[in-house]
Amino acid sequence: MRSALSAAFITVLTILPPSSFAVAQTGAVRPQPDMGQQLSRLPFRVGDTMGFQAVQVLNDTVTFAAADAPPHDRRAATIVLSLAPQLQELRNLPQTRRDQALRQLALDVPDLRDATIESLGSAQSGDNLRYDVVIRAKAAGSDLDVVRMTSLVFLPNGVVRMVATAPAAQKDAELPRFRTFVRSIDLRP
Repeated sequence: MRSALSAAFITVLTILPPSSFAVAQTGAVRPQPDMGQQLSRLPFRVGDTMGFQAVQVLNDTVTFAAADAPPHDRRAATIVLSLAPQLQELRNLPQTRRDQALRQLALDVPDLRDATIESLGSAQSGDNLRYDVVIRAKAAGSDLDVVRMTSLVFLPNGVVRMVATAPAAQKDAELPRFRTFVRSIDLRP
């Protein structure tokens, strides 16, 4: 006979301002560092944020949103930067295999559907090599057409992955901003 009792676990994710408090595993309450302190602890930095502001830092990943966008606006452009050491070997693959891996990386995303590649390219600036893949897709769970630029920046001592997303209607305005943003990424010494 089955019990009439059941348990439910509910997880609520809320983005709180940096002045909020975090509870450590010990249960002690400690103040969250401000966004500037959190950014200074990351192993990479962005020289030109192109009007985007950091809104969340989690481990070695930072999320940026357009400074003039309302919070949680799905139609606003966003950028997510993270370290990607697992992708370091892409730099050494033959071009055909590398392009295939980049296409797969750009298209294999659960938050988009009906994705198609618009462009795939690379750029070299000094010791920094960058690969960009631009796709057009629909946001999962909606009919919002989006454009997404996935960039891998191969720096002398690491790889940084940028995933930038904007409504497709804003493509002509946002892609140049994304490219300027990604060109200004560097690892801290």
